Amino acid sequence: MILPEPVTIFFITVISLIISGIAFLVLITGLFTELYNFWPESVIYFISIAIFGSSLKTLLEYNFKKSIFKLMSGVAFLVIFVGIFTDLYGFWYGVIGAIAIGIILKQMLIFMFPDQYNQK
Repeated sequence: MILPEPVTIFFITVISLIISGIAFLVLITGLFTELYNFWPESVIYFISIAIFGSSLKTLLEYNFKKSIFKLMSGVAFLVIFVGIFTDLYGFWYGVIGAIAIGIILKQMLIFMFPDQYNQK
């Protein structure tokens, strides 16, 4: 059963608002409680949930291929962010990880959109 257009738009809006609210609560919890540190843990969790929410919204609005592209781009950003601002791993490991994710993403795009990347 296909839902009517207003119900579908309402569903997408509600899901994206719930995930955005969860990300905000994670950020505020890290800021005002001692459950985990605000910097860097709370900020990284916030960015991760925001990337997931954005990817899910893209999946619901458009299609799977755009959603995967957005998710992988967000992961590459998160790898660079963690490499720059935390001690989890060094900066250059973050750069190498982001480049590796970029290469994987390019190969996935060639596989998913063979018409646009016609290789002869």
